[in-house]
Parts: sequence; C-alpha cells; structure tokens
Amino acid sequence: MDGIQTEEKRRISCIIAVTCWIIWKTRNRFVFYQCKPQPLLAIKTILSQVKELVALNNIRSVRRFCEGPSTNPTSWTSPNAHVIKVNFDAAWLASSGKAGAGLIARNANGEFVGAKCLSFHPEFAIMAEATAGLEGCKWAAELGLSEVFFESDSKELIESVRGNIKRGR
Repeated sequence: MDGIQTEEKRRISCIIAVTCWIIWKTRNRFVFYQCKPQPLLAIKTILSQVKELVALNNIRSVRRFCEGPSTNPTSWTSPNAHVIKVNFDAAWLASSGKAGAGLIARNANGEFVGAKCLSFHPEFAIMAEATAGLEGCKWAAELGLSEVFFESDSKELIESVRGNIKRGR
C-alpha cells in the first residue's frame, strides 16, 4: 500500500510541477512578447508533458536499476537525504528591463515541496539571476528550511559566488 501512495504522490507532484512550469512559460510569453494566453493550449500542453514525464520516469527507473546513477549533468539530481533542493532560474528582457524568476523546491525523493514566481526590473541579466538566488534564500528561510541545496543554470552567477568574478563589462 505504501508503494501505491508513494507512486500517487509522485504523479501528483509531477502534475503540479508541470502545471507551474507551463503557467510560468505562458506568463513569460505574455509579459515579454505580448502573446495572448491560450488556456486550452496550456491544458493540452500540461497533459502532454505529464504523460511524457511519466513515461520517461518509468524508463529512467529501469535504466537506473540496470546501469546505475545517471551521469547526465543536465538532468535533475537529488540532494542528500533530509536536504531540500531549490532550483531557480531567471529570464531578463533588455528592451524593457523586465525580469521574471521561478523557484521550485523538492525533497531528496524529488517530491514537490513548493514553487514560487516573481517579477522585477534589474539592470542586467546577471542581476536577474542573482536576485532569483537571493529570493530563493529568503523563501527557504520563510519556509523554515534549515538544510537547503541551491541550484542554478547560470554559470556566470555560480562562478561569481565561488569568487571567480569577471572584471570589466
């Protein structure tokens, strides 16, 4: 029975995460490109993506069992047990100075903990990424999380945080 409940939780988490992602992308298309939202298309996309993710998760489970852990750096990797991973990303449009950021928190099992989005007006793309990271830290504190792993796809931000700041723009 526990396995069924866990599988159901994973399915629901998948639906929530995909729904948040499609809403975020739809919002960005509206804010940055003035594309009118199409709710029916968004729903069809959500259903399609969930179906694809469920199929991929089933394949990945078999692959992990046969080949061991994935070495693909572009796929999500779980944090240590009892650690929450917060992934964050930002998008910035130079012509308007508008930016948006998305945050998603998941536990070591990949289960959905929460998600958040925000918009703001930074001066540069790197400032948008840094603001997303800062907001992720604040959000983790608001949630009362004590052990958190933050992940970004911004190489420039990661290098800056590590102290490898590039001088002269």
